Amino acid sequence: MLKRPRSIGVATAAVSIAASLVAAAASRASAAFPGANGRIAYVSTGDHRVIFTVDATGQDPQPFIDLGSGRDAVNPAWSWDGTKVAFAGQTSPGGPFAIFVANADGTGTTQQVTTPPASDTDPAWSPNGREIAFVSVMAPGGSSPPT
Repeated sequence: MLKRPRSIGVATAAVSIAASLVAAAASRASAAFPGANGRIAYVSTGDHRVIFTVDATGQDPQPFIDLGSGRDAVNPAWSWDGTKVAFAGQTSPGGPFAIFVANADGTGTTQQVTTPPASDTDPAWSPNGREIAFVSVMAPGGSSPPT
């Protein structure tokens, strides 16, 4: 009986696990780490994209951010203290995306904090919660990013 070396079996298992992780990453959903209220923000699809929240068990879905009028809201990111959510939202139906900030408890007015030449997406809060990093797509012709 021919015995397979143990290292080949381990290598085969490692390749199988790596392939599974790559496949899972390619199809992952967009969601944000729970805020101070323990809720997880995620993007729902329909005639336009809306941000909902669910509790830590995935239950109790609640609409959170709906820009209405066919405007998409995507890429939710809780602030480190859990009091605010940054997200990318369309400035007009079918238009470019800008970064917005909303209170996590749903009070107050949602604030647009960038005015992009093309689109701003994927916000991420700084550890001190005073700044937001984001991806900015430049307008054709190389316009300067907003300051």
